[in-house]
Amino acid sequence: PHSNSARLLHPDKLGGRFAGAKEAFQALVRAFETLTAPPVQDAGGGRGKGKTPKPLARSNENCFRTRVRCPRCEGVWGTPDSGLQPYEYSFLMQGLRSYTCCGCLFSFGVMSAHHHCPLCQARIDYHPSEFHNQKLCGSCDGVFGFKLYPVGPRIEAALREEVLSRQKARQQARQAQATRL
Repeated sequence: PHSNSARLLHPDKLGGRFAGAKEAFQALVRAFETLTAPPVQDAGGGRGKGKTPKPLARSNENCFRTRVRCPRCEGVWGTPDSGLQPYEYSFLMQGLRSYTCCGCLFSFGVMSAHHHCPLCQARIDYHPSEFHNQKLCGSCDGVFGFKLYPVGPRIEAALREEVLSRQKARQQARQAQATRL
């Protein structure tokens, strides 16, 4: 459903026929990102007072930093000249943060980005729930995982705080809009 709507609303498809095509397309992308983003727990992980969450431990065996492209201009995301840290890949792939393309200034997240198999470069479907799993490529039958980059505790705490504040702001906006109706 999202891809059909995206094809219909894409500014390149509509050309000059609809002045608000870019804004409509970006609203659709934001809505899709909001609806499909994985739930984020608070830093306490729902546990009792004074307990800290255990860090996720997994192997990076057979895991790669897959190629991610902007859905609008197909520019490669996260190139060395972009100024992004390696752990930003983990944030994007887990659906924790959206980014702006350096080429076309389009804002996108993991669900709207184009993902490619690290073995054959064929385009693949991806969902943040697959980040900690091995995936089978339908084109080359290769099996691979997604690289998890280490993140320092201060950076992780700041990200958690940012995600929680964004979620609270969205919830407050939805509640305010519901009271107006």
